[in-house]
Amino acid sequence: MGMRKNRIVLLTAVLFCCSSVIVKSQDLMHLADSLANINATPPPIGTTWKDTKIINAQTTKTVPQGTMVFRIQHRFGNAGVESGGGIHTLYGFDQVTDIYLSFEFGILKNLQVGVARSKSRELLDAQLKYRPLTQKSVGMPISLALYGDAALTPEADATFYNGYDPNNPYDFSGTRDRMMYDGEVIVDRKFGDIASVEVFAGLNHRNWV
Repeated sequence: MGMRKNRIVLLTAVLFCCSSVIVKSQDLMHLADSLANINATPPPIGTTWKDTKIINAQTTKTVPQGTMVFRIQHRFGNAGVESGGGIHTLYGFDQVTDIYLSFEFGILKNLQVGVARSKSRELLDAQLKYRPLTQKSVGMPISLALYGDAALTPEADATFYNGYDPNNPYDFSGTRDRMMYDGEVIVDRKFGDIASVEVFAGLNHRNWV
C-alpha cells in the first residue's frame, strides 16, 4: 500500500508540472501575440467612398489591383421647356450633350491608370492616380491621392480653330495646340460611419485657348 501511494503522489506531481508548463507556454504565446499586435501597422479604416469618382470629381479611392472598370457617363441637356427641354425631350434625358467612355485599370493596390474618350471635342484622355496616404484607425488621420490627366483633341482643323483670328501669332503646326493637362491633389477623411469629407485643388492647362 505504501508503494502504491508513493506512485500516485509521484504521478500527480508529474501531471501538475506538465500542466504548469503548458499554461506557461500558452501565456508566453499570448504575450508574443500581444507584442506583435502592438508593433503591427494599424489597419486602414473601411471604404471612405464607394467609387473612384463623385459625379465628375475624383476621390482618393483607386481601382483594386488586377481589376478593370468600364465607365459610361452621360451628360444631359436642358430640362426646362423655355431652354429646349420639357416632356418631349424627357426633360433633358433625350438630349445628349456629352458622353464619356473610360477604362480604368488597377496596377497596384493604390495605383491606377486609365484611358477615356469624350464626345465633346472628341477628347482622348490618359489618366494616372496614385494614393500615397491611406487613413488608418491609428496614426494616419487622412487619405491623400494625386491625380494627373493628359488629353488630346483630334478635331478637324475647321472645327478646332473655328473663330481663329489670323493675326494671332501662335504656331498651329503639329499637336501642341491640341494638348490639355490637369493635375489634382485630393484629401479626404472618414468620420466614423456618419460622414466623409473631401477637399481637392487642381490646375488645368490648355496649350491653346
